[in-house]
Amino acid sequence: MKTPRQFGFTLVELLFTISIIAVLSAVVMTNMNSARKSGRDAQRKADLTNLKAAIELYRQKNGVYPAAGCGNVAPSFATEANCPTGYIVGLAPTFIARLPQDPKRVSKEGYAYITNNKNDTFKLMAMNTVEHEIVEAGTAMNSCDVGTTGICYPAATVCQSSDARFKYSYGVWGGFADGTSDADVKTKTAAVICR
Repeated sequence: MKTPRQFGFTLVELLFTISIIAVLSAVVMTNMNSARKSGRDAQRKADLTNLKAAIELYRQKNGVYPAAGCGNVAPSFATEANCPTGYIVGLAPTFIARLPQDPKRVSKEGYAYITNNKNDTFKLMAMNTVEHEIVEAGTAMNSCDVGTTGICYPAATVCQSSDARFKYSYGVWGGFADGTSDADVKTKTAAVICR
C-alpha cells in the first residue's frame, strides 16, 4: 500500500530560510539608512548654497546683509531652535520662497545665522546636524576658515578639526566688517565667521 506523498517544509528548512531573509533585510536596511543620511547631508549643502545666494541678492538690493532673527547679533546665532519666527529677517519670500529647515534637526540647533550689528558680514551654518561624514578642514563647506593664513588663524576652538561642532557642521559666510585698519577689519570679521 502506498502512503500519500507529503508536501511542505520541515522546521529546519523554515528556520534556515527565515534566517537568510533576516540577514538580507539587515544588510538592505543598513544601506538604506546610510543612503538616507547621505541624502540629508546633500540637502543641507544645497540649502546652504541657495540661502547664501539669496543673502547675497538681499545685499545687492539693500546694501547690507539681512539681520539675524530674534534680534540676535554676534556672538549669538539665530537658529531654527531659538527663533520660531525665522532665523533670517526679511529674506523670505522676496529673495527665497521660504526659509528651509534642517531635514532632521531633532533637538539640535539646525540652520543657524549670525551677523554683526552693522550687517556687513555673516555666517550661515547647518549646526551640529551633519550625519553621514565627519567634517574636516578639507571638506567642502566646513564651518570655518581654517589654516595657517585664514581669517580664523589662530583658530578659535570651534574652528579646529578636533572640535565636535566643527566635525558635525557645514558652513558658509561672506562679507567683511567695517574697520579703521586691516587688523581691525580682520578682528571684526573674525568675530562673526570664526564663531
